[in-house]
Amino acid sequence: MHERRIELAFEGHRWLDLVRTGKVIEIMTKYGIKIKSQFGNISSDSYNVNESRFVYPIPHRETLWNSEL
Repeated sequence: MHERRIELAFEGHRWLDLVRTGKVIEIMTKYGIKIKSQFGNISSDSYNVNESRFVYPIPHRETLWNSEL
């Protein structure tokens, strides 16, 4: 996993890796707490990570083409 992080640094794969390994809530919650403490203008209900944010939305066009979605 470390080699993958080095090879793909700055290519936008971290979020998907965190979701795949099941660490996304733990890591992003810690990050959110840190950001909220550093910047006072961020509301307490912002930066909440939950399972509904793990998947990308299905485009409406795709749902029209595929009735199984």
